[in-house]
Amino acid sequence: MKKTVCKILFTGLLCFLFVLSGCSRSSYLQAKGAQEEQGKTKLSFGSMSHKKARSEVKEAPKGQTIFVQVAGQVHHPGVYELQKDSRVFEAIRAAGGLTKKAYDRELNQASVLEDGQKIYVFSVKELKKEQSENQTTSSTTKDGSQTDPVHLNQADKNLLMTLPGIGSSRADAILAYREEHGAFKDTKDLTKVSGIGPSIFEKIKDKIII
Repeated sequence: MKKTVCKILFTGLLCFLFVLSGCSRSSYLQAKGAQEEQGKTKLSFGSMSHKKARSEVKEAPKGQTIFVQVAGQVHHPGVYELQKDSRVFEAIRAAGGLTKKAYDRELNQASVLEDGQKIYVFSVKELKKEQSENQTTSSTTKDGSQTDPVHLNQADKNLLMTLPGIGSSRADAILAYREEHGAFKDTKDLTKVSGIGPSIFEKIKDKIII
């Protein structure tokens, strides 16, 4: 009888120790799992922070900026700050776009802008008036006196033809060169146009501007 009681007590003690050991192991595993999960969370947060930093670097402005003035037939004339190497059409867009009266057929909107440049968009009425005034001035100054200079980067065919030695074909050549290469950087660049040599340039160099 006494031996039986001892066996029962011994067996109960073993069961108690077994259960206690299992609970301890379960608590340990839970604690370890929580630590690993916390580590993953920190790693994930670190990755997100890194991605955000890279995104901010990509969104940072690159290059320098320039200031150009847009006037005439645009909705919001004024001075605008644009990225360097922006095009004329971007300046016009910044100024609210062209009005219904704008005459842009002779305006090269693909040309590259320069810092301090002024873009004037004529209306049809303004352009015709200017052409008429220039043609009148040209026809009444046959003695060679100084006339208003012609803007090489804005003048249309008729206005270019008011220059000495510039007929229809040479005016077309100037417009074609301007369309292909963009705005003239220097008046001397006019000699690069087909059909315009040093002799013609000497006749008109004081009558043109850029």
